[in-house]
Amino acid sequence: MNQPLSFEDHAALDASKANDNGLRLLALWDGGYASCPVPGIGRIVIGRSETVDLCVASNVVSREHALVTAGEPPTIQDLWSTNGTRVDGRRMAAAETAPLLLGRVIELGNALLILQDGMSPVPTPHFGARLPDGLTVPPSEANLDRLHRLIDLAATVSLNVALQGEPNLSTELMAKRIHQRSLRGHNRFLKVSCEDLRACELGRLLREVRGGTLLLDEVAALSLDLQADLLERLGHPEAPGVGHAGASSLDVRFISTSSCDLSELVALGGFRAELLRWLGGIRIPVPAT
Repeated sequence: MNQPLSFEDHAALDASKANDNGLRLLALWDGGYASCPVPGIGRIVIGRSETVDLCVASNVVSREHALVTAGEPPTIQDLWSTNGTRVDGRRMAAAETAPLLLGRVIELGNALLILQDGMSPVPTPHFGARLPDGLTVPPSEANLDRLHRLIDLAATVSLNVALQGEPNLSTELMAKRIHQRSLRGHNRFLKVSCEDLRACELGRLLREVRGGTLLLDEVAALSLDLQADLLERLGHPEAPGVGHAGASSLDVRFISTSSCDLSELVALGGFRAELLRWLGGIRIPVPAT
């Protein structure tokens, strides 16, 4: 079974803070993932070779498959790959350049590449077309196929998952699909309403779902005290009393949902940045119904 990542692992994924603009690239393929920061200047070569900057260990990805160049926004370029680079379902021509936008899902063969902000919640989905007034056209069948591919790849790795969007039936179905298709699928899946969660219940719930998946519904409703308690149980190095139930003994995968902007809550002091980084290993938008 995939073991939950330690805070040191998550810190490595977010190492971008030291030398870049806070963005990171996340690549997902069957059974694996890799991540690297996007520098403020410079380029990132992505491919199967162990000598590239972001190694995607999939045999359908070329040794040097694509090139990401820093900028506002960063851009991606196909490097004459065998199985192609697709943006919004369209295969790029060799050496063609396209903007790499937050949340946009790029296909590298059958692997997926996503640009994420280390501190923000899920960016506005790119599975549906955006209109000038902020409305969103329902995602096409092809875009839904890519969304399902992202969900299925998320199931194969150990990262926590954040589902962003207005609550609807799709949210819980997506969470259950991730759980059922993961190595934890034979263990318990437990949904908890964060609006009703009490501090005295947290330890019991974590014990009950050990080896399985805990769905934190509307995680923004957690009080700051409950957030601190959860961080302590996760083994956060700065949490008081850490050590009695660190990440090595807490064998639980977290999927969280939120309909509000968690980064704004962080800025207002209503949500802990450490917990946001912990929960948002993979961020997936929930299409409106």
